[in-house]
Amino acid sequence: ERVVKIYNELKSVPGLRTYSTVSQNDVNAIGNGLDVRCYTVNYDTFQPDRILAECAALPGKEFWWYSNGAREYPDAVRFKAGFFHYRTGARGQFYWAYLNPCGDMFNDFDGRSSDHVTVFMQDGQIISTLQWEAIREGIDDYRYLRLLEELCQKYAADLPEAAAAGRQLLAEIHSKLPAGLTDYKERFGDVLDIHEKSWWAPEEFDLERRRLAEAIMRFK
Repeated sequence: ERVVKIYNELKSVPGLRTYSTVSQNDVNAIGNGLDVRCYTVNYDTFQPDRILAECAALPGKEFWWYSNGAREYPDAVRFKAGFFHYRTGARGQFYWAYLNPCGDMFNDFDGRSSDHVTVFMQDGQIISTLQWEAIREGIDDYRYLRLLEELCQKYAADLPEAAAAGRQLLAEIHSKLPAGLTDYKERFGDVLDIHEKSWWAPEEFDLERRRLAEAIMRFK
């Protein structure tokens, strides 16, 4: 009740925008007081198509989502950061636990829980991890998708064949991607499997990246 009151009071300030990490229950409770809805990817109610439609119907509302970047499942992390993010249509994505150790970050057994560490620090130096590199690869996947999408729009009239081929590829990739967590539950058994099991085998990432690059090069 306090949160609902605070957010709605904040919205009385002209031009002020609000943000929070949320579940669907939070969005339902706060209502119009919340502008940027950064969903946790943990519940059946994480339904990107529905959320996008709701935000589109409410001026100024944005759909983001967040996840734990420290999970040591590189292929699943890459998929979420890139192709899955593209499928959600979200405006942004956010990660927590970049560096949140409990005690010694190199020892998962000396604290009340395992360490949430996306990169390690030792003697002032950053030690990267597979999951951090996987996030970078996923973001690069997303950049290929968005670049092709933008080229198709920009050159629809000047290069119609390239634009048509690009749109066809994007539609094909889109059809291969899970619409939400219910798809994960149907395939793997649990909605939370999105954080541990990749929708694609590792080889599929390279295949789709190459196909996207080839489609982009057709605009030269």
